[in-house]
Amino acid sequence: MLGQTVVVMGASGGIGEAVCLSFAKMGANVVACGRRNPILETLLEKLNSQKIETSSPPTSLDSNVSTLAPKLKSKYAAEIPCAILHKQHHNIHICDVSNYNSITTLLSYLQKHSSSVSHLINAFGITSDSILLKQPLADIQRVLDTNLLGTINSCKAFSRIFLKQRYGNIVNISSVVGQHGNRGQAVYAASKAGVIGFSKALAKEMGPANVRVNVICPGFIQTDMTKNIFNPETQQSSLEYNDILNSIILKRFGEPQDVADGVLFLSKSKYITGSVLNIDGGLFI
Repeated sequence: MLGQTVVVMGASGGIGEAVCLSFAKMGANVVACGRRNPILETLLEKLNSQKIETSSPPTSLDSNVSTLAPKLKSKYAAEIPCAILHKQHHNIHICDVSNYNSITTLLSYLQKHSSSVSHLINAFGITSDSILLKQPLADIQRVLDTNLLGTINSCKAFSRIFLKQRYGNIVNISSVVGQHGNRGQAVYAASKAGVIGFSKALAKEMGPANVRVNVICPGFIQTDMTKNIFNPETQQSSLEYNDILNSIILKRFGEPQDVADGVLFLSKSKYITGSVLNIDGGLFI
């Protein structure tokens, strides 16, 4: 991951932030994209203060390292940890994935300021819970435009880069609801199920160019989207809370870092594509 560029869509959400920080720990250059600028600004501060967690020294110095740290290039350079020699560059960008032009604007910036993009992580998602009969058409369109069309827009835009350089990694965040459904979330389930089918088809299209596409389906993760479940003041009932908890084999709710760990696993696994990784604590077995 050291020196690679990763673009994280949905970085202003809890899972997106955890993904950004996890890649930064591995020495990657993170491009954090989202809709909420104040949150992105705070995230950028965290990224810039993040330390690289590596203890592996380089075996030799290449030209890139020598330009970053010319004074360190010497016969003793092999004794200097990689983290010292590598200077990370993190950026934040306001980006609306439901608007294809917004993504192409980001793409134009990256093509001017980055030599390549190795990873695209689509970690966004919204919901508007309601039984279908009562759900406004505007809410239905908004959920589909963000969750499904947003994923398609993002992958379509970055596929140009990946196919041209003939390598790349895409991880799309879906949901266990997209696999099993949930009362009051018919539209959300449809959008996230669409992400799974889309990703499997895209994996077949882009695999011959050494571009991998995988999906992660989180279960109940403690984020803003699920705050009504975890906040005692807004819980519909303690009975419902306990019912959900008891249905999880590991008897705990997930953290954003649990999902981020799965993203890193798939991003480092060179022989996995078209797969769906459930991170749900055994909610559905």
